[in-house]
Amino acid sequence: MFLSGAVVSQYVSSVAKEYQTGNAGELSYRSYFESFIESATNETHLSEEQKTIKRIGRPDFTSFLKSIKNEYIETKDILVDLDEEVSGTQLVKYLNGACNRESEAGRVEQP
Repeated sequence: MFLSGAVVSQYVSSVAKEYQTGNAGELSYRSYFESFIESATNETHLSEEQKTIKRIGRPDFTSFLKSIKNEYIETKDILVDLDEEVSGTQLVKYLNGACNRESEAGRVEQP
């Protein structure tokens, strides 16, 4: 994946402009994020997830690499503390659900 300075600059500029409206929230930035990721590589496509996924919930995006579903993506608002998110329950739920582990031995423990 190659990110040109122009692609990064355009993304940051778009997000900053939206943020400065004072009315932006997590959903406000999704289209910019989708364009940014898809600009980085012509092999990746993001789709806003419309379905609830068993054991995960409803992620913001499903990522496809060369038409193969390869990951779920959860976006966050700009001022969200990502350290808190990493130690929270949502990441554990995503890891357990995405790995599709059946046995308790394979489960990721909640911090």
